[in-house]
Amino acid sequence: MFIGVKDMIIIIDYLTIKQNNISVLDTLEFLQIKTEYRDKFIKYCANMSTYEYSYRYDNISINYKDTDTGNRVSVNMSGQGCRTFTDISHINLLTLLKHAVNDSWTCSRIDLACDEKEKILNIKQLLKISQDFVNDKKQQVRSKLQYCDPRNTTKGITIYYGSPKSNILIRIYDKARERRYENNILHWIRCEIQIRDTNANQTMILLSENQTNSGLVFSGILNNYLQFLKKNTDKQNADLLPQWKKFIQNTNKVKIYTDKGRQYNADYIRHNICKMYSTTLYTYSQLKDSNGKNSLNNIILSAKTKLNQKQKNLIAQQKK
Repeated sequence: MFIGVKDMIIIIDYLTIKQNNISVLDTLEFLQIKTEYRDKFIKYCANMSTYEYSYRYDNISINYKDTDTGNRVSVNMSGQGCRTFTDISHINLLTLLKHAVNDSWTCSRIDLACDEKEKILNIKQLLKISQDFVNDKKQQVRSKLQYCDPRNTTKGITIYYGSPKSNILIRIYDKARERRYENNILHWIRCEIQIRDTNANQTMILLSENQTNSGLVFSGILNNYLQFLKKNTDKQNADLLPQWKKFIQNTNKVKIYTDKGRQYNADYIRHNICKMYSTTLYTYSQLKDSNGKNSLNNIILSAKTKLNQKQKNLIAQQKK
């Protein structure tokens, strides 16, 4: 656990980092696992296509595979594994992330969580707002995550923003109910952000640069992707719902989007066309419209008036 904005406690609740050309022993050294725990990592056959072996101890796994060009290693920690790590290592998780960035490890998943126990969030109200948002996107939510799944079951209220397969998934739920505290004896709302792929790697970099204020990173990411708004106001300029504003503490937005290091050039555009539109373009090129013609070239030419500045600059640069 790490202290964040105004004593906001942030938990790293899942972590996967990867590296090439490193041995399992060197990985244990990198993790700074205490000597008395190193022999506790037991070797298993990995039930994964990408790795051959897995060395595991108490929800921490070091996955390993030899390849023609070297070996491949990933370190995976579940929520319990993250807590175990703090007991069996000489360093904490934030320090590990800093070392990982310095040694060019990559992060493919990191989950951040914050427990709210001060009766700030009214989860029933957030459920109602989210249910209304599902039925009408004009309602009290400003979200970059279009998928929303609010649930109210016997296990309590859980609200999802983002799909399980997306790079960003936000989950807000009644942790006290999940732990089976009855009769509202305890107020315990957990907000989690599950982050994958290049977004996870960018988050790792941000956390490594903000060792003393992980809450700033957490709140900023949350504020960038999800905002609950006051009712009956212009959504574009609406103020935040008071309880949400108090929870995120009005921090700035933190963006974790990256373009995987690609430059915006002809190769980048060709890659996107091949990946997303090539089959559609080919199919249309073989067809005729209602006038008996194929107007693919006209469609392409008509886009000239719709170019953004980045596209115009690229064309101008090409003509020099």
